[in-house]
Amino acid sequence: MGLALESRGICSGQAPGPKIFFRVGPPGKLQAASPQALKLDRTWALGYTGINKGEKMKFEKPKKKTIDWYGSKVNVPFDCQIYPEKEVKIANRFSGQETTMPGYAAAVYDTIIGAERFEDWDTVRAGLDWFKKYFAAQYMVVLD
Repeated sequence: MGLALESRGICSGQAPGPKIFFRVGPPGKLQAASPQALKLDRTWALGYTGINKGEKMKFEKPKKKTIDWYGSKVNVPFDCQIYPEKEVKIANRFSGQETTMPGYAAAVYDTIIGAERFEDWDTVRAGLDWFKKYFAAQYMVVLD
């Protein structure tokens, strides 16, 4: 049984690309069934375009960003998509213990977790240091 996905170039703003074919292999795993599928990496869907499995990933050093948060200026450790909610409840992914934090801190937390997945240790370290400095109590719940 095959599954055809059309490459749309959503992350890079490109026109729709060729159809990429997969087939279902051992229990629920997709296997590449076309040469284009071999080049497709799951990171593409998360916005990391141009990354091939065989290549060493290179990341830029995180750059600090100042945002306007409901009338006050706030520094975040890197450029990330800021959530508009004033307060967000986050649970520790291992213990389930919950804490609340502003939307911009939740955005930094999510970026740390994503960077950890892709082994972007400069971003992880910048985010952890920022959390320790500005949100020590929340850091102890969700990141320590």
